[in-house]
Amino acid sequence: MSTPPTDGPSVEVPVRSEVGSELRTTPPEESLSLSTDYSSGGICGARNPAFSDPTSDEVCDLGVEIQAWDLKDAALVTLTVLAAFYTLYFTRALLFPIVLAFIVNLVLKPIILRLQKWRVPTALSAACVMSLSLAVVAGGVWLLWDPAARWVTEAQLRLPAAMEKFETLQAPIEQIAEVSKQIEEATELPGEDRPVQVESKEDKLGSALNITGGFLGGTMIVLVLVFFLLAGGDRFLEKIVELMPNWRDKRRVVAMSRDVQYQISSYLLSITIINALLGLSIGLGLYAIGIPEPALWGTLAALLNYIPFAGAIVGAVIVFLVGLISMPSIGGAMLAPLIYLSANAIEANFITPVVLGKSISLNPVILILSVFFWGWLWGIGGVLLAVPLLVVLKISFDHSPTLKPLGMFLAR
Repeated sequence: MSTPPTDGPSVEVPVRSEVGSELRTTPPEESLSLSTDYSSGGICGARNPAFSDPTSDEVCDLGVEIQAWDLKDAALVTLTVLAAFYTLYFTRALLFPIVLAFIVNLVLKPIILRLQKWRVPTALSAACVMSLSLAVVAGGVWLLWDPAARWVTEAQLRLPAAMEKFETLQAPIEQIAEVSKQIEEATELPGEDRPVQVESKEDKLGSALNITGGFLGGTMIVLVLVFFLLAGGDRFLEKIVELMPNWRDKRRVVAMSRDVQYQISSYLLSITIINALLGLSIGLGLYAIGIPEPALWGTLAALLNYIPFAGAIVGAVIVFLVGLISMPSIGGAMLAPLIYLSANAIEANFITPVVLGKSISLNPVILILSVFFWGWLWGIGGVLLAVPLLVVLKISFDHSPTLKPLGMFLAR
């Protein structure tokens, strides 16, 4: 087989023919042009049919398929997350009592287990624990009712003097508001009508009735569900274990359940003791500077400390207003929030880290985001449940080999 004449030395490139296994020679120009055509669009570019590579075709098709599946997965995950947010928000009236009942069940479960070791029937143990818990709550409300009523009566008498002190603080704020009003009037278009807000007393009454009815209904759901969860023992957990496909997953679910129960109960017990001591110290400090009914404000401080970060700010504002009403001067009123915030700072930076240690160590940024997220979804109730839910989520991640890095991310 001959080659065409060229000006320079010819180079024969062996190329397999389409028919049979005979080799033919191709001039460098043709070989180069074919090679250039093959690579002009990359591995998935235009190819000469004589040089088609099945492997390359499969790689190209696989790349397109993977890209398509990535887009589908991303869209599916996005829609799933949005649907979950939608469900959590619009079903909060039902979901919040259920979640709260499960958290309360985790807290009271160790007491039920201890009573079972003493041969007390589970249903009787649940009834006794529920009755004792309700008695403690009712007793606390009864003890604080009289101090609260006395302070309200005294505050009404001291309110005129407090308003004079408040006007001294309000003067700079009023100046800023006046400047803002002047700017708004200057930028208002001529002849523009301002909307008039009309408030109906019936609307306020209806809202109050709805809030009261929702609170009572949610309370009943929590009480009934907690009782049946406690009286049912481990039957709920046994049903979940039966759904697991293999022995390893069954053991993992049981271990995770026990760990969540222990961590949540120990965490809330430790926090309750810390908050009680914090309320006692704040109450003594307010008593020392002459704030009336210090036991009431100490109890309020202990309850507000269950809300991370925001609870301390709200409590400081409340005791400042109380000091403004009760103290003869603004300087004396400023002592109340100073004592409050100082006690909270000592508790948050020294006492709580020592008591909890590394058993439940959460990332502060994630904790703040969790408070904002659940507060946005479920309001005040979501703020109260933000930390327990984050603890449950972290423990669940720690017990999953696949999700364990996320658990490490949630840790401090």
